[in-house]
Amino acid sequence: MKLVKVCIFSLLLCNYCNAQKLTDTIFYNQRWQICEKPIAEYYRIGTLAIDSFWFFTGIIKDYTADDNTLIMKGVYSEDGYKNGAFEFYFPNANVQMKGSYSHDKMNGTWEFFYEDGKPKATILLSGEQNDFTFVNYFDRNGNQLLKDGTGEFTWQQNEVDNRKLSSSYDYVLFGEFKDSLRTGTWKYYSGDGINMNTLRYREIYTKGKLKKATSEGYYSGRVSSAAVSFDFQPQKIYTTEKIAYDEFLTKHDSAGKSEENFINYIINEESPGITLKEKNFTKAFQKIIATLERHRSRINYAGKDIQGEIVFKIGDKGSPEDVTVTGNITEKEKTFIRYLMDKFKGIEMPTIDSTIAVEGYHKFYFYTFNPHPFVPAEVRSYIPDEDFTFSSIPREKFLEFAKSIKKVFRKALNRM
Repeated sequence: MKLVKVCIFSLLLCNYCNAQKLTDTIFYNQRWQICEKPIAEYYRIGTLAIDSFWFFTGIIKDYTADDNTLIMKGVYSEDGYKNGAFEFYFPNANVQMKGSYSHDKMNGTWEFFYEDGKPKATILLSGEQNDFTFVNYFDRNGNQLLKDGTGEFTWQQNEVDNRKLSSSYDYVLFGEFKDSLRTGTWKYYSGDGINMNTLRYREIYTKGKLKKATSEGYYSGRVSSAAVSFDFQPQKIYTTEKIAYDEFLTKHDSAGKSEENFINYIINEESPGITLKEKNFTKAFQKIIATLERHRSRINYAGKDIQGEIVFKIGDKGSPEDVTVTGNITEKEKTFIRYLMDKFKGIEMPTIDSTIAVEGYHKFYFYTFNPHPFVPAEVRSYIPDEDFTFSSIPREKFLEFAKSIKKVFRKALNRM
């Protein structure tokens, strides 16, 4: 049995320990963590084997959730290894890279392409990390810089990912092959993914043999080799094989049983909720707004004047119902707000003689605002000139309140 993926506590799996197989659609967020359908960016059609370890088996295909564009297809063996041909695609449906795996390792010839369909590189991989040979390499303009194992190439650590999913620190390698052997000076630069201008390591090769390696910069000196690894596999492979899932599926309920939340979702299709400890409707509403506020990064408000409302009522079971979201945000953003509102359970509305005292619909607000007029000039450079918030009061009243606390802010600064 392959010792990868995720080991779920055996106690939780006692009812599912006979190597069940689920052939279904699995939804993923932007970071390729398993999530629920309403907030999915991608989805996978395939078979998930459930045993002491969870792993994929058979043919799998990944698609974008918005327009159902195929972005990966491949095959796993019966015991969960990647074996055979895999193809990865850009969102525009052009091939990004293709080749074969052998017992989970990229092996043999892999072809890489630019997003416009032009060839980028042909690379021979042995399956061992950092053991690669460039056969052909083209720059973005279509100029062939390396042909039949001879020439120069440039490759970035996270080159195969459209966005970095693991590290904010990149290296880029400038190297050369001659007759399929490493030759000349290989230089490793670090940077922010765009500006690669700091030389970190230098390696010198002759006929494929490393003759000298140095660390550059503050800690300069001889080293055994550059401490930089290059992996040609997309980060999504590691994330999906770990069976990673998002915070909403790991959300602790009142008993703290987060793993059961995930298992009940993936096996029984039960959507986990957020059970409120403070059930009083005033405190519960404060908790809902605080949760919305914590996830405000889901709303793209940069350079926009946004104003909207969330209208809902509390049903008999203490959950928001008939949630309506209006305002100048995208449908995907509205879907996320409704998804989050639907999570809350156990709200207790005040009653008089067993009759709910506060009936009807309730309203939250969301909007952008400029915080600068409400803070002293000394701190404005530390505060962005646009902000976004969820609130129980409309923007006009919020701005009036913000004006009232400016003097308090000033007094606090004077005491510092």
